[in-house]
Amino acid sequence: MSDVLQNILGRLPAKSFAAAACVSRSWNKASRQILSRPRLATALSLNPDPYLGVMEVIDKVLSRPIRPHFAIAFVSTETCLHLVHSMVTIHLGSNVPLITNATAGVIGKDGITNRFKEVKWDVIYGEDEVLADDLNRGIGLVVGFLPGVKTSIFPLLHTKSDPHMAMVDKFVSDIRGYTISVSGDEIPVGVMMFGDHHSDFGPIIAEIDEKMPIETIVIGDVSSCVKCTNNAIQDFDQDAYYVDAVGLVFAKDNQYNHEGEIKFHVGISSGIMPCGPRLEVVDVVENEAGFSWLIAKSMDDAGLLDASQIIQTLGRTIEDESYALYIGVTQEKMPHEGENPPKYLAFHDLLGTEQEMFVVAGTGIKPGDTFLLYHSDSDTARSSCVNVFNEFNRIANPISMSMNPNLEVFGGMIFACSNRGENFFGEPKVDSMPLRENFPRAPLCGTFCLAPFARRAVLGKENVERCSVPVFSAVYLAMTFVPSSPPPPQ
Repeated sequence: MSDVLQNILGRLPAKSFAAAACVSRSWNKASRQILSRPRLATALSLNPDPYLGVMEVIDKVLSRPIRPHFAIAFVSTETCLHLVHSMVTIHLGSNVPLITNATAGVIGKDGITNRFKEVKWDVIYGEDEVLADDLNRGIGLVVGFLPGVKTSIFPLLHTKSDPHMAMVDKFVSDIRGYTISVSGDEIPVGVMMFGDHHSDFGPIIAEIDEKMPIETIVIGDVSSCVKCTNNAIQDFDQDAYYVDAVGLVFAKDNQYNHEGEIKFHVGISSGIMPCGPRLEVVDVVENEAGFSWLIAKSMDDAGLLDASQIIQTLGRTIEDESYALYIGVTQEKMPHEGENPPKYLAFHDLLGTEQEMFVVAGTGIKPGDTFLLYHSDSDTARSSCVNVFNEFNRIANPISMSMNPNLEVFGGMIFACSNRGENFFGEPKVDSMPLRENFPRAPLCGTFCLAPFARRAVLGKENVERCSVPVFSAVYLAMTFVPSSPPPPQ
C-alpha cells in the first residue's frame, strides 16, 4: 500500500502534493520519502506577455512534487523586474528566498515545447530555430529543493556617507554567523552573488575571496539589476545604506537527518588570451565620463611606447575577424589596518588609442600598475569549454573514474558572458555543452550576463588572481548528491 501511495503522490503537482502531505501521518510520511533527495526544477518562457510568461515557468517548475528552498528568476531588461518578482513571490510564498535578476539572456528548456535553447534577447538559437517578432522579453526560473542544506540571502552594503567603501567584513561575518548557527561550522557550501551594475566589483570580489573560507565556492553575476525577498534584506537602515550586492548562501543543516551529501562543482571557461609583453603604467589621465588615458612603457625598457603602433602590430597576429581588446591590470585593494592587501585582476575595455596613449573604459588605474593586453578568442573559449566538459565527464562516468558510483547529478547552472553565444562561436549552444551533454537528464538553467565570475573551492592561497571578473568567460555549476546508503536494487 505504501508503494502505491508513493506512486500516486509522486505524480501530483507541487501544490496538490503539499496539500496531500497534510491529510494524515501516513501521507506525510510518504511525502517525506518522495522528497528525500534534492531536486532542481527549471523552465524558460519567451512569451512577451510577462503575466503569461511567469505562469508558463511556474506551471512547469511546480508540475512535480517540490518544496522550494530557494528560487532565482532571470528576466530581460525589457521585462518589469518588480512585476515578475511579485508574481513569482505570490506563487512560491514570501518565505522562500527569491532573487530576481535582470540579464542579457537565458539558457534552458522551454516550459511549453521542452526544447533546449540558448536565448539572447536579440536572437534565439533553439532546436526549432524560431525567430519571434518580439525578442526582448523572457524569463528563466530555477527552483531548488536541497534537503540537508539551509539557504538565506544576505546584503552587501555600503554607507551612503562613504559610497566607495563596501562593508565586506560585515557581509562575510553575517554569512559566517548564519552558517555556524545552522551547521555548527563557519564554512558554507557555497555563495551565489548578484551585484549591482553601478558598483566596481574588482576590489570587492578580491576582498571577499581573501576572507571567505577557501573551501567555499563563490559564483555569480556582479553587473545586474537585482530584487530579492528575504528577511535579512529588510533588517538594515535603508536611509543610511545602499545595497551593492546580495549573496544567496548555502549551508549544511545540522538539524537534518542527512540522507546523503550535496556538493557543488565549478568549471570555468575563458574566452580571452594575453598578447604582447607586460607593460607598466607611467601616467594616467581620467575624465568624468569614466574613461582613462594611459601612457605606458615596457617593463624592460625605460622608453615610452607608441600605443597605436602596438595595437596595429597585434591586430595583424589575431586570427578572429571580429575581436575585442582589453587590458588586464594587476591591482591591490586598499587594505584594512594590519591586513595584507589582496590582489586582483581588473579588466578594462580597450577603446582605442590617441597618439601614444591607450584609451580604456573605467578609472582607478594608477601609475606603477602593470598590465597585459588581452583579446577575445573563440578558439580559446571553445577549447576551454572542452576542458570543462572533460572535468564534468569524470562526474558523469563515476565508475570509470574511480568515483562514487552512487553519485547523482540533480541539476546545473550557467553564468555566461553576454558577448558569447553563436555569434562568438559560429555555432549555437556551445556555452551549454559541458553540462547539457554530460548530464542530459539533469535540469539546467542559465543566463547570459555582463560580468560572470567564480572562485573554485580547490584553488590555493598562492594564486593571487584566483577570483576575478574576467570578460568573455562562462561559469558552470554542477550540483551532485551522494546518498548515505546505496539505492535498493531495481
